[in-house]
Amino acid sequence: MPTPFNLRPLALGVGLSLAAGAALADAPELWVHGQPEKQDTLHLADVAAAMHGVFAIGGISRSSEMGHDNYRPELAEEHMASRGQQWLDLSQVAMAHQKNGGLAAGLERVDGELAPTGSADNTTLASVAYSYHMHHRAGRWSDHGLEDAITYDPLALINQPGRYVLDELYADGTIHRSPAKEQWDRTSLSQGLSALHGHVYAWVRWKKPGGADDMGLVPEERMSAHLGYSAQEMLPAARELATTLDRAWDDEAGGYDFGFGTDTELADLGALLRGHKALYELLYVFGDEKDKETARSLFDRAAQQVEAVAQLATPAGLPKRLHFEDGEAQAATDEVDVYAQWRYVMELTSGFAFTSESEGTSEFINRYRTEASDAVGTMVDTLLKGTLDHALVEGRLVSRLAYGDDGRVLDDHTTTRALGYFLIAANNAYRAGEAFERASDWDDVDEAVVERSRQLYDTLVSQAKLLDKAIAPRQ
Repeated sequence: MPTPFNLRPLALGVGLSLAAGAALADAPELWVHGQPEKQDTLHLADVAAAMHGVFAIGGISRSSEMGHDNYRPELAEEHMASRGQQWLDLSQVAMAHQKNGGLAAGLERVDGELAPTGSADNTTLASVAYSYHMHHRAGRWSDHGLEDAITYDPLALINQPGRYVLDELYADGTIHRSPAKEQWDRTSLSQGLSALHGHVYAWVRWKKPGGADDMGLVPEERMSAHLGYSAQEMLPAARELATTLDRAWDDEAGGYDFGFGTDTELADLGALLRGHKALYELLYVFGDEKDKETARSLFDRAAQQVEAVAQLATPAGLPKRLHFEDGEAQAATDEVDVYAQWRYVMELTSGFAFTSESEGTSEFINRYRTEASDAVGTMVDTLLKGTLDHALVEGRLVSRLAYGDDGRVLDDHTTTRALGYFLIAANNAYRAGEAFERASDWDDVDEAVVERSRQLYDTLVSQAKLLDKAIAPRQ
């Protein structure tokens, strides 16, 4: 179990701080390409995706999964250790994007020096916020001497997205696109809500029995100082956001209409659904009886949308864009965006996500709607089997497919973001259904499940090697 960070004074450090436009004194040693080829600008979104992919292949290499004797036991040794260190190295690259209390969208050369450029949008902030899951699973690297480093070194990065959203982007029941707070839309609200979920999870883990030996040991005042907000200080914003969602809910359509219909990008919907999880758990765990009623309503709406979208899954995948009508989800495009699809699955199944329930939380799925979890499992089985059959060309994960049973490839380029999100979503979700099983349980399942799971493992290993080609020494 990690040493609680109240015993580590450095854990409250704010990390590297950069003035906007200033050249980096300590430029990152690694570069992450958007595709396994050279590029001049380092994009934080690519760095975050690479971090998730590395975390995934490292975590699944443990002895009960890919490192089991039934598959490749050597993966649980030096390979797993090297992945932990690689993630730490990438986290330093991500932290080099810090500027003025926020995060730069990228780093680019200015007069021969690297300097931060632009500001990370809400979609990138949400991606960076998810880095807490590696921190949470640091114990998997205890035998490799990396547990403390993974637990504490990236804390400033992990907490920054949530603090930035609350400090600079939240106002009047919504989350805006920039600190000017002049505009907000479905994307800024959805992705901003996802970026907040790390903050909510920290407080829920602090409160629930399962966190008694780690987060629960931290004094409330120290947690509040570290996160910038206490749970009680976050409640008013949660109530206002819930009111905004309530006003936008179209009961007949079965989805949200924020003034421009129920159309939504799949990736935005995933972020919005994770945002629902953050809101309803915060309200349920820390709120009053009225808050608990609001939490149940938010859950029911999330579950309804999850079940509706699951019905759209085909061997080719999920549509990049969809809308809700008559209580059902309908495709609004004939295209599958592989990155968006796996980002959607990640939002539903990874970390503090819709399918994650434990003692001390609402446990709404287990108590009221187990069919929602079943729908996710069936969807994941369809998508993973379809990926193995349709989305790999010459051993590479492609970018776009035609939505439909044939799964025709529309773009065979391999991108860092698609690789990173496929690896992390597959890692966390492959056991959600019945088609795949971890290696430690292969002796107890049908041979077809074993062979399919072995094929998936082989694919994860090969795609991680492709991701490595995108991670290179700085140009």
